[in-house]
Amino acid sequence: MDTPRHFNKHGWSASEIPLDRLLMVPIALIDVQQEAARNASYLMPVAEVLRWEAQNGPLPSNCLLLIRSGWSKYYNNRNAFYGVDQYGIRHIPAIEPATVEFLTRQRSLAGVGIETASVDFYGATRSHHLLAAANVYILENLADLSLVPAVGAHAIVMPMKIDGAGGAPTRVVALLP
Repeated sequence: MDTPRHFNKHGWSASEIPLDRLLMVPIALIDVQQEAARNASYLMPVAEVLRWEAQNGPLPSNCLLLIRSGWSKYYNNRNAFYGVDQYGIRHIPAIEPATVEFLTRQRSLAGVGIETASVDFYGATRSHHLLAAANVYILENLADLSLVPAVGAHAIVMPMKIDGAGGAPTRVVALLP
């Protein structure tokens, strides 16, 4: 977990995140596997969130937004997981900073989780900064999300309670409907 403190010195540390943002948090899952398969550098746009809401209703308040890219299947292949091409340039699916800005200003998130190593494209930190400023935690390198439905599941997010920590090893459990 990247806690809000990771990119915001006034953000919550691992020991300060309120329990209502960690226990029985409603999950909203957006599936971008097809887009990520076509474009390893896919950045999820606002339109994807609006499309999800058109199909499923508004994002639940104080939800954990999960992005399913299918990328966890590459976890045991370091170059594929980190998206390293033949020139050493990295490509992974992530979230467009404009989407994060939209989400933090117009929706209510407890956290954002993704199967890749970052919510930002490599070398960038804008999405991290926007989420941290809104006290939204980030879960990276999530395992297989294939069983998690778009709506109806809840999460139990268990970071190590480390005082002042900007990050913490975390176990995430999805309770399926």
